Amino acid sequence: MTRWCLMLSLICSFLVVVCTSDGWASSPTVESSRGPVKVTSDSMEADEVQGTLRFFGNAIAQQGDMTLTAERLTLFFSAQDREVERVLAEGAVRLVQPLREATGEVADYNQSEQRVTLSGQATVRQGGSLVQGEQIVLYLEDQRTLVTGGSNGRVNAQFQPQAKEGP
Repeated sequence: MTRWCLMLSLICSFLVVVCTSDGWASSPTVESSRGPVKVTSDSMEADEVQGTLRFFGNAIAQQGDMTLTAERLTLFFSAQDREVERVLAEGAVRLVQPLREATGEVADYNQSEQRVTLSGQATVRQGGSLVQGEQIVLYLEDQRTLVTGGSNGRVNAQFQPQAKEGP
């Protein structure tokens, strides 16, 4: 289970990096310690009054070897310091890194609670291993993951043993 917590943490680290980068409202390309974050979509709407930045239609956020795709991507900023409080990816969400992939209908990152929720036929794959449920919640500070089943109440997990080196 610790391995899955680590894997989910690495997959969700992209959301954390994207969410904590400065300057999203001013430019779809952001520099961070891990390189620039580039966002493309069919359209973008910045609402200073509501404190939101929305990308509509085939939204793609890329940073290094990580790519997040969704039909819609919304960033919510705090009124006080304009820091990102929450990121919501909706519709055919897919987060890809080399050797890892997470999919679902909705991904929701809450900065203050340090929580990432992937819901709607949520699946996380790494190599030959996978975990599936209706919802996967990653508690970043606690390094804890909670997977809940769908209508049948069941979680599916398949773990591929790592090959041992040497005799």
